[in-house]
Amino acid sequence: MRIIANEGIRAVRHRAVAAEAGVSLAATTYYFSSLQDLLTESFAYWSIGSGQEVERFRLAAGQLVAEQSRRDGQAISEDLLAAVAELTAQYIEDQVTSGRRDRNVELAFRHEAVRDERLRQLVETQDRLQLQAIVEFNRALGTDDPEADAEISLALLLRLEQQALMRGVDQIGRAHV
Repeated sequence: MRIIANEGIRAVRHRAVAAEAGVSLAATTYYFSSLQDLLTESFAYWSIGSGQEVERFRLAAGQLVAEQSRRDGQAISEDLLAAVAELTAQYIEDQVTSGRRDRNVELAFRHEAVRDERLRQLVETQDRLQLQAIVEFNRALGTDDPEADAEISLALLLRLEQQALMRGVDQIGRAHV
């Protein structure tokens, strides 16, 4: 992950991984017969941690909806929308500041997935899981088209994360979120 975060996917070679891990070249080639195997296993490992971050966000957003619903008896209110927007802005800021390395890794994997079918399938699976969580949230909010809204929301989140990485969080500002 450090190689990918610091130098990009193209720098991942058995020798580089062996040197980074402090193991013999034979060890990396024994466990990963090809670079494709190494990359797909790396993505699978990385996505476990990423999934935990998304799950924490999903639980926090769900809690906001549940509290609002108990308090006001309705799914959508201006206060709820403002709270969700603030939670989302904080999530993106955290992803780019403390999770900057992970965002670099994620973007590298997404870029490589254009060329690598096995990696593409893993990225698409991760996207489906994220979309499913957003669809559930949109249903709880009572949006008119939870699936379409989820597609838009995920695309926007990924774009804002990318922009924040390239420009810095302070350059995109919370107004965009």
